[in-house]
Amino acid sequence: MHANPWLLINICTCCIMTTSVVSKLITFSLLKDDNYEEDFDRNVKAFTPFALLELVSAFVFSITVNEGILPLVILAMCWFVSGIAIFFNYKIAYEGSTVDNETFLLRANVLRLVLWLVRFVVLFVIAL
Repeated sequence: MHANPWLLINICTCCIMTTSVVSKLITFSLLKDDNYEEDFDRNVKAFTPFALLELVSAFVFSITVNEGILPLVILAMCWFVSGIAIFFNYKIAYEGSTVDNETFLLRANVLRLVLWLVRFVVLFVIAL
């Protein structure tokens, strides 16, 4: 089987997204209250282009290869959980930090990390 360029793009963007979630998990606890807005803006600006590129490449890959459906479904779940995480990140940045919001954000980011790692493993197995 030849290497599908859309599979390679999927793997690369998946690695970038997984790394950004790990970075978010590590750095969020180090932030001070006055830096939440800047962190939120930076994360949204960094997340959006790679997430859109991953979405496009996942659609094209699922159209061109039968095995591309499962990574696309996992990506949809990743986007759903990412939407929840971005919502709670927004609430913390612009409405104030509460223990509940931080707990939900932490849980959503851990779930995002697990989903993106699962997606990476699935893509890697397809590449083999």
